[in-house]
Amino acid sequence: ADSSSSSNNNSSNAGGDVNPSIWKHWHQWTPRMDMQLMRLFTEIAEHRQKAMGIFKRGALPSLINLPARMVEIPDKLLRPYPLLRGIPRECLRMRFLFIQILNVRILSVLPMVDFSQALSPWSLAHRLSALSHLIFLEIKNIAWTHILQQTATGRGHYVNINLPRAKKAQERGDTSGRKSVFFQLYLQLHFVKPSLLRVDGGSRPWVVSYAGFGGQDAGGLFRDSVSTLCTELQSKWVPLFIPVPNSRDGGVGDNQEKWLPNPSSRSALHISNYAFVGKLMGIAVRGSHMLNLDLPSLVWKPLVGDTVTMSDVKAVDVIAHGRIESLAKALVSANAAATSGSINKESYMDLVPNKFIMIGYDGKEVELKEDGKNIDNTWETREEYLSLLKQAKLAEVRPQAQAIRKGLGTIVPIQLLPLFTWQELEMMVCGKREIDIDYLRANTRYRAPVKGTDPHVKMLWEVLEDFNHEERRLFLRFVWGQSRLPYNPADFTQKFEILSSRDNNDGVLPVSHTCFFSVELPRYTNKASMREKILYAITNCHSIDTDHAAQNVDWDDES
Repeated sequence: ADSSSSSNNNSSNAGGDVNPSIWKHWHQWTPRMDMQLMRLFTEIAEHRQKAMGIFKRGALPSLINLPARMVEIPDKLLRPYPLLRGIPRECLRMRFLFIQILNVRILSVLPMVDFSQALSPWSLAHRLSALSHLIFLEIKNIAWTHILQQTATGRGHYVNINLPRAKKAQERGDTSGRKSVFFQLYLQLHFVKPSLLRVDGGSRPWVVSYAGFGGQDAGGLFRDSVSTLCTELQSKWVPLFIPVPNSRDGGVGDNQEKWLPNPSSRSALHISNYAFVGKLMGIAVRGSHMLNLDLPSLVWKPLVGDTVTMSDVKAVDVIAHGRIESLAKALVSANAAATSGSINKESYMDLVPNKFIMIGYDGKEVELKEDGKNIDNTWETREEYLSLLKQAKLAEVRPQAQAIRKGLGTIVPIQLLPLFTWQELEMMVCGKREIDIDYLRANTRYRAPVKGTDPHVKMLWEVLEDFNHEERRLFLRFVWGQSRLPYNPADFTQKFEILSSRDNNDGVLPVSHTCFFSVELPRYTNKASMREKILYAITNCHSIDTDHAAQNVDWDDES
């Protein structure tokens, strides 16, 4: 009722007192512009939330209650949104106001929509899914949270992990992944009933025992196991993901930090491994156990039922995309050879293989059709070659993405996923990639005698603000066992705690308790000493249990 009345107030006289000149911009609107508009107003809502100090209320920034007609839109917030530049501010506000009204109407019908029909073009669920980029996340979460609660059937599982075995395998150069923490968890969890892993929000789907270590898992060991398997997945030690082509040879294009499913990993075991990755994603969504994974839209789009396009290919392989675009230009006209900068019959063979093959994302040769390595690719077959090349690039990691989606669907209700954009699903699985210190501070409490006004506490926030992204990530791993913050303040089931230290001098290191998301912070006398000691701790202190050495553990056991 509050949401409805707020938006209705916004919409009163929606068109009566608006400058008629803004309507000339209305025909220009495209879905991409709407996406940028949504991100812009989300950013505005986040700034308002910070200014009002309401991170602690445990809610996402409210877009449905944002007074759209009155908000300021400064130039600095518009800079990242090139499609919106040059459009009058009043037009931007009016467009967002109409989106607010749409969301109020959707809110009233959402409980009655059967999203199991989302793939049927005639259904209301399908039409709503087509508008997923216009539906506020807070609206989607109403239906999502309700169904997650209804389908929570798990009670958790006990697992035993042999960390020394995983480390020893890496030292030996074993890239099969069979000794990794990921594979050990796969063997112990993938073949249990998925219902046992569908735990309530904030609960742990498994409890960890590290072989030979004395630590008790009150949450820290679990989070450490999640962080460790994510590190392994994005490394050469597990053959499931590879760096995107844009990161090779010095790097070119965007998203150079991303990892793609390995196109060569197609065996039955690999496909089963990918399904387990999907289960881990579902577990992350259910319990806000963020996965520190950097995957491109080529992976996320199929998970929400969205269509992969050539722009997604460009996002990971700008060179291959450019070559495909150049070839496409040659088909525009029969006189392409006469056009400056175009491709002609003579130059065509300099740009493409002379057979029906391509180079895949993993740098290996791929046949575009049966026996393609023995079929000549000529100027006359360029249209067929281009068509097959596009299809192959779009589908190159489809088997792996389908396996991930299958695993994801065993943990969360996959019928509802088309309601989300791929960016929203990524945020639900991986949390906030950039670690916002204001966001962390708003979800912090201080254990007496420590107070937020203490000089050493103020100094801590200054040091963290000065840290780069990698240093902030290491700090979060040091105090919590995971490397990302939840996207939703409500998912902070534990607040970060700053405790007093037994020893207080500039030579003492901070002590963390990952199970309880806390740190014993000495009262350093100056910022330089604090920065030095924190950096040393977060880069050198990786042991989960300093009370016990790894004893009586068989590092070399093949089982």
